[in-house]
Amino acid sequence: MSLAMELDPKPTCETVPGLPQKKFYRQRAHSNPHSDHDIDYPISPDKMDWTKLYGDFAIGRTVEFADIGCGYGGLLMRLSPLFPDTLMVGMEIRVKVSDFVCEKIKALRKHHEDTGAYRNIACLRTNAMKYMENYFHKHQLSKMFFLFPDPHFKNKKHKWRIITPSLLSEYAYVLRPQGLIYTITDVKDLHDWMVKHLTEHPLYERLTEQELEADPVVGLLYESTEEGQKNWFWAMTGVGEDEYESLPTHSIPVHLAAGALAGAVEHCVMFPFDSVKTRMQSLCPCPETKCPTPVHSLMSIVKREGWLRPLRGVNAVAAGSMPAHALYFTVYEMLKNYLTGNTSGHMNTWAYGVSGIVATLIHDAVMNPAEVVKQRMQMAFSPYGSSLECVRCIYNREGIAAFYRSYTTQLAMNIPFQTIHFMNYEFWQHVLNPEHKYDPKSHLIAGGLAGGLAAALTTPMDCVKTVLNTQQSAETDPVNRRIFLQARYRYRGISDAVRTIYTQRGINGFACGLQARVIFQVPATALSWSVYELFKFVLSFEQDKSA
Repeated sequence: MSLAMELDPKPTCETVPGLPQKKFYRQRAHSNPHSDHDIDYPISPDKMDWTKLYGDFAIGRTVEFADIGCGYGGLLMRLSPLFPDTLMVGMEIRVKVSDFVCEKIKALRKHHEDTGAYRNIACLRTNAMKYMENYFHKHQLSKMFFLFPDPHFKNKKHKWRIITPSLLSEYAYVLRPQGLIYTITDVKDLHDWMVKHLTEHPLYERLTEQELEADPVVGLLYESTEEGQKNWFWAMTGVGEDEYESLPTHSIPVHLAAGALAGAVEHCVMFPFDSVKTRMQSLCPCPETKCPTPVHSLMSIVKREGWLRPLRGVNAVAAGSMPAHALYFTVYEMLKNYLTGNTSGHMNTWAYGVSGIVATLIHDAVMNPAEVVKQRMQMAFSPYGSSLECVRCIYNREGIAAFYRSYTTQLAMNIPFQTIHFMNYEFWQHVLNPEHKYDPKSHLIAGGLAGGLAAALTTPMDCVKTVLNTQQSAETDPVNRRIFLQARYRYRGISDAVRTIYTQRGINGFACGLQARVIFQVPATALSWSVYELFKFVLSFEQDKSA
């Protein structure tokens, strides 16, 4: 027990050099134990070389404690000094979580090298539901721990639960007679489930209250895990779980609905400044290009054309943005979870970037026709009375191809835009919200910073896109300025638009509308992420209640 008194029960980066930080190892909370996780495992316990985990300390010893689903290894760290001569292993299926535990054990061993502390604990990345008998001989273990296992609320997912009749029989095989199974959960339904199956199984019997009180391990179950510490705090203070506690992995309908709402908010709230940006980037001369700031330009439009003029085309962008953003966020979340769920390392920056690119390809295919209609409605002297009239005129004059003439340009702009956007958003989330809790302030700030930077860097391609969509020239009709559309389009592709912009305005022409674009994007993306995460939480909460 002298060793236990010398060790810090809660080591930090300040007290233990090289200790890993959880914020770099966060991973989705849930994992399907029945899927293929590409795990290496021994064909039998005799083929398991424990010295790779414990070094020479494993010689002459066998593993006796197993923490199933050990999470971030809190229990292992607390048990190590209490049982210094007993080998214990944590078994964790999530890659980055098991990486964290292994790195933490390495740092603790190095820090306590003179005393030899923490040599008796290790972590395996494995699936205990499938490979338990590949690691342990019959009656090898004396203690098994199942702390706060995944509840898998839905009935169809109960087969994923870690306590089932068939699994209990496997545990009984590796657990010695009089061995102990420790379970704890904060979900009453799961508690009742585990009690029922354990008491009904012929090979297990429940301990008495006196036996529990005499066991020094029982008290550590609350102190050694994040869930246990939170429950203890709530019990002591009367404070319930924060409704913004976490951002779990949600179903596709949740992402679709949340993404649609986020898209509508993003494009509609700051739409007047998008109208200003379009007019400043188009080649047709208009008074807004001479205004010193985007705010002055907006006031100029309102003064000359009325309060509603800056909102022309908002119905088109709303109709297009809802399905486009629904697919956009859904594809991003699903692909991000896939790419980061089976990779190790600290930050999956490139996974976020790739996810953003694929999501953008799908988003732009849906959104491009709406962008064409929106920008033609936004132009000064636009002859169209409604968005539907604009659609008919474009189709009759230029054909279906007109709605996708700027698609390649849109991709050339949006792929770098969304790559920069998502990578910076996730970066600022790591900085502002390292625990990945649902914090509205962090989503607002991270979204705004990411959107503003991405908007500024991709303004040149946005200028090209506007010219292709509006198909306007620098010439005007002095007799009837409202007739500005020609029967045949002028610009067939990116090269035509780039050449014309440079000829008419020089290199500065590719920075037109930069201020207005940033003013539009900063609050738009900030609100988009905030609304998306808010509705994702609300919709998933309602879904869980009805499950």
